[in-house]
Amino acid sequence: MEQLNWNEIITTADSILFFCFVIFVGYLFVFAIASLKTERSKYPQTLKQYRYAVLFAVQHSDSIILDSVKSFMEQNYKGNFNIIVVYHNMEASIVQELKELPVILLETPNDDFSRSQMLDMPLNNSMHLYMMFR
Repeated sequence: MEQLNWNEIITTADSILFFCFVIFVGYLFVFAIASLKTERSKYPQTLKQYRYAVLFAVQHSDSIILDSVKSFMEQNYKGNFNIIVVYHNMEASIVQELKELPVILLETPNDDFSRSQMLDMPLNNSMHLYMMFR
């Protein structure tokens, strides 16, 4: 019986693994180079502009809401959107500052509203809001 030559076995395994990695890396390299030569698709300008609603739900007096709304309004987004703030138990000073901003304020009628119910409230009144801000 012949004695195993470990050096040949390791060299063969190394060659096989090296060949596999060369194939994988070569495959990625070819497609990376090919992606540089393709032209980017230019999408046509749409004729229909959709309107979006951005909802903020605030439970209790949350002073962060002013920063959140102002930060959202500073974004460089050219779409048509309305910002809707649904709140309950918010300080009068914060409500007054929000009224000075171009936002829609909706107050929940009672304390039993969860955040998901607060977010459902403008959706249930969407027809009224649509007619109001059309």
